[in-house]
Amino acid sequence: MTVAPVAVLFEVMDKEWPLWMVVVVSVAIGTAGFYLCRRRSWLSIPIFALAFLNAWGQISELRDPYVGPAILKEASSVYLILSYLSVAIAIVLPLIGLLGRRNVEAHG
Repeated sequence: MTVAPVAVLFEVMDKEWPLWMVVVVSVAIGTAGFYLCRRRSWLSIPIFALAFLNAWGQISELRDPYVGPAILKEASSVYLILSYLSVAIAIVLPLIGLLGRRNVEAHG
């Protein structure tokens, strides 16, 4: 039995989220978290849970000893760098919103 070369070419990336989806989901979590944490500080709990769940899912795939190198080989380092940056945005934006709310409450 022979296998078509094209079928063997994409072994991992056909199972991973496309880069645009990783970026859109992470930026959506971060932006929604920023505004929700500015409005109500208790909303930071579910937002951070969602952001960390997103980060855990993405980073666990990138750091896997078998899947990670295959992702780097098939998608290049751009996928890796933008994935980490997107995960950071999803966590940092709600944190900025929460800290901004606390500063406004303290001085206002």
